[in-house]
Amino acid sequence: MTEAGPVAPLLSVRELCTTVSSAGSEFDVLRGVTFAVDAGEKIGIVGESGSGKSMTALSIMRLLPRSAWIRGGRIVFDDADLISAGSETMRRVRGRKIGMVFQDPMTSLNPLLSIGRQLTEVMEEHVGLGRRESTARALELLERIRVPRARQILDSHPHQLSGGMRQRVAIAMALSCRPQLVIADEPTTALDVTIQAEVIRLFEDLTSEYGTAIILISHSLDLVAQYCDRLLVMYAGRIVESGPATDVIRNPRHPYTADLISSAPDITAPRMQRFKAIAGQPPAPATLPRGCPYHPRCGSAFDRCTQTEPVLGEGSHAAACWLVPELAAAREPR
Repeated sequence: MTEAGPVAPLLSVRELCTTVSSAGSEFDVLRGVTFAVDAGEKIGIVGESGSGKSMTALSIMRLLPRSAWIRGGRIVFDDADLISAGSETMRRVRGRKIGMVFQDPMTSLNPLLSIGRQLTEVMEEHVGLGRRESTARALELLERIRVPRARQILDSHPHQLSGGMRQRVAIAMALSCRPQLVIADEPTTALDVTIQAEVIRLFEDLTSEYGTAIILISHSLDLVAQYCDRLLVMYAGRIVESGPATDVIRNPRHPYTADLISSAPDITAPRMQRFKAIAGQPPAPATLPRGCPYHPRCGSAFDRCTQTEPVLGEGSHAAACWLVPELAAAREPR
């Protein structure tokens, strides 16, 4: 009797490089992004605007704008190479196997079709449901995320709904075919905290009931830490820290991660504290500084940081920082 080999991840992204052309110049917005997602795993991706979070999602879905293209690397989903896949293969993958919640639901919803038709069309096309059954599932999804007057909403068009309501519809659409993977790009931005909790609970139910994996892209460290198994921190088109969510939050190994955590307001503090912001601005992809891209904003930078860019280390909790050994030792419990 032979032992079973290691199970391949559901999604494997290796050395992904995505390039954008602008004003006659070309520059990389993703620079060697590497990570994997197992079936049923919940991955969080955090970072400031422009760090590459959304471009990573759009690269996986092969939905890049015309000015962008994948220059190198591999994206393997369920043993299929998505970079070399044809348009028909990707059409079958999107929606049925990988669902996505986009940042702006107004641009992802069809303004000419009713909400009900947009929800049922996906299930009819990818799952083969009839109109009556798909309508019933669409109504159930809207009710599960507490959409008021769900039956009325099915007959409405996107422009008749508020931003938060459109976001909930987009979430329902991404979940409608019970995909193997859901990529949620800032899915709760336009929602109040009560609905945010309902959406996260819905994601949790989907993971437990159907083994769906989740990639949650967010600016909220608290949200990601409470929900996700692992956390990826992105800066300047690269992953600069990766590890179990609780370890990354409690024991950050990259100065950028530590600064992100410190800049989050503490609502449990006994008295009002001065808001702490990260100095400076994230670098533009076309004008990255030499060495570590974070060194101009980093309070721990030294000469080597200004000359050579570190790579993400190995291990379950890794960081791309020349000070990792010292930072790790400084945070060891005594």
